[in-house]
Amino acid sequence: MGGQNDDGYCRSAPAYTFVVPLWRSGLKDILSGKHVNDLSLLIARKPLIAFDFDGTLAPIVDDRDSARMRASTRRLLRRLSRCLPCVVISGRMRSDVCARLEGIPLVAIVGNHGSEWEGDDHDLALLERVRNWKELLKGELPRDGVSIEDKSVSLSVHTRHNVSSPDIRRILNRLTDAKVIGGKRVYNIVPAEAGGKGQALLRMMQECKCDCALYIGDDDTDEDVFALSDSEIMTIRVGQSRNSSAAYYIASQAQIDTLLEKMLSWPPCS
Repeated sequence: MGGQNDDGYCRSAPAYTFVVPLWRSGLKDILSGKHVNDLSLLIARKPLIAFDFDGTLAPIVDDRDSARMRASTRRLLRRLSRCLPCVVISGRMRSDVCARLEGIPLVAIVGNHGSEWEGDDHDLALLERVRNWKELLKGELPRDGVSIEDKSVSLSVHTRHNVSSPDIRRILNRLTDAKVIGGKRVYNIVPAEAGGKGQALLRMMQECKCDCALYIGDDDTDEDVFALSDSEIMTIRVGQSRNSSAAYYIASQAQIDTLLEKMLSWPPCS
């Protein structure tokens, strides 16, 4: 039998029924009666709960600047953050996503796919490398329907209005010391040495002294967490994907409120 740390969060509690072999046998519907018990057992252990933003807490929209959580999602997330440690790990710049989460008592907000933390002082050579990527891409990418978002320590190439160009990935792959991660109508370009969302989650678990966690995300950059070989991390993908390493799924972003309501209906939040 395990105990709790000084904050009351999970520490070496009895294992719940979620185990690594489930990861390799296809995603399970976390909201089904058969599997929702796995979630309730985890919530009872007071885990760290981590979310992606776009496509998870907020719907995907054509204009990325207009992405917002629904009012109902905001209310539920605020309630959940008051009883369990919650973090957001987003691909957006930290300052961008912070503005969209204002008023919610989160433990932390991490930007740039897990590489941008509060108080970070970024290496000048890295900033110069990203600027060089941007200048190269401005001269080579098609201008019709493609936009480059400069996030200081990474770039995003948005193709939401030009999804048919087959040359974009080929151009991006020519960048030096870069890692290209595809997504929903976007290519994310991060430094080759960047740790990713998986390392960010593990760091947050350590800082919060939590031995278990729940992560919810919807896109390719979230697979960095889904692929972690750790039975103490439950993973939920928004939308089914045959190629995902997540253990569970919800059918669509519209179900995020239902998932939050479930978590709030059990101790310690009920």
